[in-house]
Amino acid sequence: MWITDSVHLDLYGIKIESPNLKEQRDGWVETQFESKVSNDGSQYVSVYLEQSIWYDGQQLSDWQATDSVMIKSGEKHHFKQSILIFQPLLWDIDHPYLYQLKTRLYKNGILVDEEEETFGYCYMDWQVDKGFFLNGRWLKIHGFCLHHDYGSLGAVENRSAAERRFRQMKEMGVNAIRITHNPASSNLLDVTAKMGLLIQEEAFDTWYGGKKEYDYGRFLRKKRLIQKRKQAISGQIMICAL
Repeated sequence: MWITDSVHLDLYGIKIESPNLKEQRDGWVETQFESKVSNDGSQYVSVYLEQSIWYDGQQLSDWQATDSVMIKSGEKHHFKQSILIFQPLLWDIDHPYLYQLKTRLYKNGILVDEEEETFGYCYMDWQVDKGFFLNGRWLKIHGFCLHHDYGSLGAVENRSAAERRFRQMKEMGVNAIRITHNPASSNLLDVTAKMGLLIQEEAFDTWYGGKKEYDYGRFLRKKRLIQKRKQAISGQIMICAL
C-alpha cells in the first residue's frame, strides 16, 4: 500500500525511452521521459517536476524542471522532457549497467512526491534470417522456464532466494528467463535486471478458460498494466499475452 498526497505521480506512470540510442550511442544520447501526474484532490493546483539522471551514486545531470501547469480536480497531466547523457554504458547480459531517474513533484511550490526509477540503456533487434541482436551484437538465447515458487520456501516473493537461484542459472550458462504463468513481481524483475538476465514475461495461463476461478486469464484483453511496467524494465525482450 502507498500513502501519497492527493497530487501524486501515478503508479508505473513514468516512461523512459532513448529511441535514437542505436544512432547516438557514441555521443550524446537523448533520454526522454513521460511522467503522469494525477490530482485526486478537490482544488485547482499548480504543479511542476524536477528530474535528474544518476549512476552509481553520482549525479550525471542537473535537476531539470518542467514548466508549471495548472491541473484541475480529478484530472491528470502528462509531463514530457528529455536529458542528454554522453556515451552511457550499455546494459548487457555480462555488464548490466543500470542508471536511476530521480523525479520530484511540486504542488504549489511544495515538494509532495518523489520517485526513483532504475533503467538501463540498451537496444534490441530481431532479424528473420539471423535471430536476436542485443546492442548490435548477435546473441543466442539460452532460456530457462521458471515458475514463481521457491519449492519448500513457498510462493511468497523472496529476494535472497531469487538471487541464489539466478546465480546458479548464470553459472549454468542461462541468459534468459521465461516467467510462467503470471506477471513477475517487481522485486524479481529488479533482480534479473541487476544480474543481466533477459526476460520473457508471461501475462497469464489458459487464455479464456482459466484453470482457477481467479486465474489471470480474466484479464486477457486488459494488457495495460503489464505494458506500463515494461516501460522501465531492462532486459525484457518479449511479453507473451496470447
